[in-house]
Amino acid sequence: MEIIFKDPWVKIMNLFKYAKGGHEEIEAVFQVSRGYTVISENDNFIVAYLEEPTIKFSKQLVSTMFPRQLSAVKQFYTGSGVVNATLKFYYLEKDARTRHLLNELKEVSQRFNFNLYVEPVERRDYHEVGEEILNAVKSTGLEGNKANIIVGGIFGPAIREPYFFEKVKALSIINRTPTHLININKLNDIVRECKEGLKQCGSYRTYVLNNIVQLYAKAGGIPWIPGERDLLRKSAVIGIATASMKRSNKEEYIIGAAFSIAYFGEEIRSYITASIYDRSELDEEIIKSKGIYVPRENVNNLISKITEMYSKWGVNQYIIFQSPIVHYEELKGLNEINDVLRKKGIQSRWILVHVKNRGFSKRIYDANTLDWGPYRGMCILDKDYISTFGKRGIVKTILASTGWIKIKRGNKEYEEQLYKATPRPLELEIYVDDAKIYKEPAKLAIYISRLVLLLGKLDWEAYTNWPKEPFVIKYARRLAKVIASIDEETRKALLNTLTSSVALRFIM
Repeated sequence: MEIIFKDPWVKIMNLFKYAKGGHEEIEAVFQVSRGYTVISENDNFIVAYLEEPTIKFSKQLVSTMFPRQLSAVKQFYTGSGVVNATLKFYYLEKDARTRHLLNELKEVSQRFNFNLYVEPVERRDYHEVGEEILNAVKSTGLEGNKANIIVGGIFGPAIREPYFFEKVKALSIINRTPTHLININKLNDIVRECKEGLKQCGSYRTYVLNNIVQLYAKAGGIPWIPGERDLLRKSAVIGIATASMKRSNKEEYIIGAAFSIAYFGEEIRSYITASIYDRSELDEEIIKSKGIYVPRENVNNLISKITEMYSKWGVNQYIIFQSPIVHYEELKGLNEINDVLRKKGIQSRWILVHVKNRGFSKRIYDANTLDWGPYRGMCILDKDYISTFGKRGIVKTILASTGWIKIKRGNKEYEEQLYKATPRPLELEIYVDDAKIYKEPAKLAIYISRLVLLLGKLDWEAYTNWPKEPFVIKYARRLAKVIASIDEETRKALLNTLTSSVALRFIM
């Protein structure tokens, strides 16, 4: 399916005022009120343009463009108090590029009220580096937590340990020790690009800042929060992804779950957990026709654990984003959880969103851009689902979470692409527990779509490119892949650790 949009309003702008000091801000392509505006409608579709969600660093600094313009930020959200951490970092002896990077991290981090002490450890070859990293993560444990130690190191193809990255992250979770791995190939590629020298090289400065954001979050700090409290007020977002077991005699699947809450709109708390099931528990006909899904019992166990944690904080809405298909058993399991909570006097609602990122042929084109790519925030609503929402409780939308953006800096405006090759929109299939509560399904789809845009910006591991999917799906998928890839002994220890929720920073 292809949707081509052309509208003379494309030149109407100036919704956002740029921040003082000439910082960049995203300009609205269309005048937007109350979060969105409908720009075109026919018998089949409603085309809307969404207001760009904001990011908050402080009461004074709320912006559409940050954190991409991090060079203009003087401190992180929790920067009023100094965050202290030690980065114990293993790398090859005489590796001048890595040594330079470590010095930059130490120096630049102080600008953000982040006291990062770097402890460099040189080793003769990659085999020693890999062994030292694994041993350090195992031995740091609780003592390291008290000292806020982050274990890091260089890794690349020369490290012979199979699934090295996954093994490190598994041990990070088991021992509650944050880890920070630098891919040597990526570092070398960036350095080679910087013909004018590292100090003047924009891509290298961005790389340094990206690492500092990650390290700050891994040290327990909060770099930034949502700028609009209503997008996550009394709501928890949950990501679910699956992976097939790589090193097992059984045909088993891992469910990774990441979940996050903007605690009263002022703090982000994020966690991970997991579950395991056998293929024999599933309907083979459904698998053949639609794909892998999540069994009801596993949904019950995972979501019950999460609701038990959050209900005491006044959370009454759970928005679940997942990459596996939605099966009626899963919906039934969620309703059973609601029934249990209501018997305890807890009123809760759930919204389940199947986020489809690949495997479909839908594209959005906009004839007003140079290459006909869409603007970020273009949203296409399917009117067939809106008209039947009261009976089915399902609504579908297509969202351009990448695309073109208009940027204003001072009095100048220009456009920038947030994608490479042909842009692929997301297809969002939204299910609710009770359709009668939602009088305007189009506004529900708009709300979920804006939330998806926001959750890309809240990925503290990738501040420059705003990933297409909600960050909770990304980390749920990473956790599932970690569990599916590691050896049996480590897997048992990890699954045992995840019987209680663990902070998300240990999988970053």
